Amino acid sequence: GAVQGAKLLTSPYKEILLCCVCLGALFGGSIMQQSQQAPAAGPPAPKGWRRYAAAETESPEEQAPEVLVYGEELLKDTKAAVAVAIIPGNPGLPHFYCPFGEALHGQLAAEGLGPAAIYCVGYPCFRTDVAVKSEGTGVSLDEQAEAISGVLDELARRHKGRLVVFGHSLGAWIAAQACLRDSSGAPDGGARDPKDEPRVAMVVLAMPFLEFSGSFKQRALACVTCLPLFNQIAELAAFAILALPSSVHALVASLMVGGGGAAEVQKQVVHSTVLSQAHHIASVLRLLKSELARLNPAVTPNAGFEELRPLLEARARPSVLGLYTRGDGWGPQAHAPRLRSLLCDDGFDEVIDLGSELDGVLVDGIPPPHGFVLEDAYVALVAELLAKRISKRMHG
Repeated sequence: GAVQGAKLLTSPYKEILLCCVCLGALFGGSIMQQSQQAPAAGPPAPKGWRRYAAAETESPEEQAPEVLVYGEELLKDTKAAVAVAIIPGNPGLPHFYCPFGEALHGQLAAEGLGPAAIYCVGYPCFRTDVAVKSEGTGVSLDEQAEAISGVLDELARRHKGRLVVFGHSLGAWIAAQACLRDSSGAPDGGARDPKDEPRVAMVVLAMPFLEFSGSFKQRALACVTCLPLFNQIAELAAFAILALPSSVHALVASLMVGGGGAAEVQKQVVHSTVLSQAHHIASVLRLLKSELARLNPAVTPNAGFEELRPLLEARARPSVLGLYTRGDGWGPQAHAPRLRSLLCDDGFDEVIDLGSELDGVLVDGIPPPHGFVLEDAYVALVAELLAKRISKRMHG
């Protein structure tokens, strides 16, 4: 049909059409080849880290979160040691958060809280060590949160009263749901009693995506995710990106990570995951579809801050630390007062503006971006701030 159509055209349009058809056929063949290949092997655990096998899980292996742990082998008494569980945003790859985890480990030791254990808890749909089945189906945020909650339950038992849960971006919503819902079943409800000791010491909501903000970016993405056959399009897009030339892959990796000494390591992670295993790109898009609907009160009644309200009113709950930054499109500063209004004002909870001169984290006057974990310049500074707040909570 294309050849017949080309006969009706004059030069150079005929040649251009035939060239485009040939390129499309070649690229389509590359996509088909990618879809038929076995999944590439993911990255090993970073140096000093190891994969942690949850002792108790009801999920099949490919549906359980991937967990990386740092420093646990140094612990003599896990119940007496401080531990931090880091829950990523979307994409929920634990490897991206390892440099931040190492920096936090060092800062906790400087605060007299070492040795400590750092756990990076990934999402089941972003596993790097086993093949994740992808057949054009969606990804449910609630199901991902439930699987991660199971891991947090086990870590809370291991480090009773000494576990801090750090949720970044979408991971903040999962952290709040898991830790606050666990304590909301306390008898009597009512005001917080200082004598009550929750299993988790502190929940950190960093650049938290807790509610659909209605920004242009979020509304545009929500419209795109509502397209017919979006889940199938996401899978096709994943194979198409994997079929791109290596030079394009190198450019994508450079755009995804920031600068600094860890940049090359992070690029290797991008190459061995996002640009080698098709399920990551598809999962990013499918999880985006789920989160934009799940956290939008117009789509899911009482979602967002209204859903958090009864959880934050629980009598025996962990303290909450909120971290907001300027220019954040996912956890906008406009949401900071809304979170603060739901928290205790007796010093138990705190909300920090990372762009402030007093308590902020600034580099040349610029606060950390939403994806600060990929920026060397901010990793150590945020880790230092967080370690000081954890120390205050543990010694308080």
